[in-house]
Amino acid sequence: MAREGGLRVMNSGHRLHLLVNPLGSGFATNFTQLRSKYSRVERKTHLHIINVIILVFLAEIDQDEQHFKPGVDSMSYIQLADQVSALFQAWIGMDSEGSFSKQWRLDVQGMHKVWSSLYMQTKSQEEGDTLSRGAGSRIGLIHEAMKLLEDEHLAFISESEKRVFPREELYERMRYLYHDVDRYKELRALVARTLSGEEAGQDAAY
Repeated sequence: MAREGGLRVMNSGHRLHLLVNPLGSGFATNFTQLRSKYSRVERKTHLHIINVIILVFLAEIDQDEQHFKPGVDSMSYIQLADQVSALFQAWIGMDSEGSFSKQWRLDVQGMHKVWSSLYMQTKSQEEGDTLSRGAGSRIGLIHEAMKLLEDEHLAFISESEKRVFPREELYERMRYLYHDVDRYKELRALVARTLSGEEAGQDAAY
């Protein structure tokens, strides 16, 4: 992987990925810049939740290198909403006196409070033709998260189905970059353990 200034060039063998170093880079996008581009991302807690939503999506599709199915694998917005709700519910239950938040460097209390306050659509509204926009509802915030992936050409959103499909570029990014990032691997494993119920069991044992 070549490096130049604040940029890295990742060659997957099929295409080049231009990547930004997250720290000390003139190319890095801070929250103010992100908000100017995505005006519906209202505050940093929304951005934190968006990161968790993306992580839940990645954890679901990044399970078995031999079973990557670009154009076939997908998740619906409703599935994502259910999994994020289950994740925050489990994490808040493990965050006695903020110990879990401190251990994992996550603002669990803040994210849970905001997520719980978001408008929760009925099943008929979720399955309707109009896709919610903005950060005022859970489905709307999920759409904002998936748009970040779509804008980077890493995923495709079917608005009629409220379903997101990972592109081959996302699988390449996971294979050649994310799998070498310790923080990603730790959080992906945490999400998987939490949603399977294993993390709560481990926490209770301490």
